[in-house]
Amino acid sequence: MLIHTTHGTVRARKVIVALNAWTGELVPAIDKLITPVRGQVLAYGPHAPVFTTSMSVDFTDTEEYWQQTVDGTIVLGGCRAIAPGCDIGVGVDQPTTEVQTALEQVFPQLFPSLTNLQVVQRWAGVMAFTPDLLPIVDQLKDMPRAWVVCGFSGHGKLCAKKLVHSGEKKILSSVTCTVIT
Repeated sequence: MLIHTTHGTVRARKVIVALNAWTGELVPAIDKLITPVRGQVLAYGPHAPVFTTSMSVDFTDTEEYWQQTVDGTIVLGGCRAIAPGCDIGVGVDQPTTEVQTALEQVFPQLFPSLTNLQVVQRWAGVMAFTPDLLPIVDQLKDMPRAWVVCGFSGHGKLCAKKLVHSGEKKILSSVTCTVIT
């Protein structure tokens, strides 16, 4: 199978299309199954360890989640309910003032003892939601050596690794790629 890109052509025996929200641009049959949803995040500079679990998810009514990394950085995301239409159907990966401001209010409300947190980074990304909120992992009907993996509905970080490990033998057995210039 030859894959033509702007960087050249690649020959592969098997292909995995894993573009999440952008999968429909390469695999039109998937397009109608994916709804783009913008998610926004901020990071606070390193802080002494606060959380005993590696990640808290959907803790509040507006589905905030956070994680403290090994270096002490606290990453906080959520507050989509603040955005018009909950940012459903938004395929733009730019943070907005209204959601970022709401994110900054989460920790002071939940953990008043966490003071003097400094935002060091802000970003947004576009997630791929499916109608049933379950990921799509399937072989393409018209390309028997091609697979599609997308539509994690905001839970890609939690389940993508397990999905890859469970499917890797079936999909990736004896895969080699050759770059053709």
